[in-house]
Amino acid sequence: MNIDRVKYKDGRAYVEYIYKSGRRKGQARKDYGQIIICQACNKKAFASDRNIKVGDGECCSKKCARYDKKGKLHPRWKGGRKKIAGYIFQKRPKHPNAINGYVREHRLVVEQQIGRYLHRWEVCHHINKIKDDNRPEKLMAFNGHAAHNRFERGCSINPKDIIFDGRKLCKTEGVKNGKQVQAY
Repeated sequence: MNIDRVKYKDGRAYVEYIYKSGRRKGQARKDYGQIIICQACNKKAFASDRNIKVGDGECCSKKCARYDKKGKLHPRWKGGRKKIAGYIFQKRPKHPNAINGYVREHRLVVEQQIGRYLHRWEVCHHINKIKDDNRPEKLMAFNGHAAHNRFERGCSINPKDIIFDGRKLCKTEGVKNGKQVQAY
């Protein structure tokens, strides 16, 4: 609501409405409340005591309230991650390969490792067959489904068909004598 219409009486904020139809047509009504800051867009707005009492006095408009119900302010917001058929999906609405605003997390991990977006025909593979284990050392990426199928069957594979191989990543063994020791 526009806060230009807010008036004050005895230190309390109120907004005056005039009924336009019905049996009270032409009569005035006062809604008492307070000035709030919208949780979605940080604008100042008026929230009536009635709305605050039922828990609706957090947003400035219905549009912001809908955003609130879908986004980070929703009580069931899980950080933009969800699990479908064993795979973890992350909310990335501006990603070029997003489907309904979500991208498979293992593809995001490989993209971060290689420094570019994966093409839609490029395939990511979980080496240990655990779909929600998205550590880089447990992932591989192939040029296409044919190369991925050859790898699955144990056939020989052209090294050019492998985009990313997590098995070759350097792993840290620990610290010895103040120096970090690495195993390959």
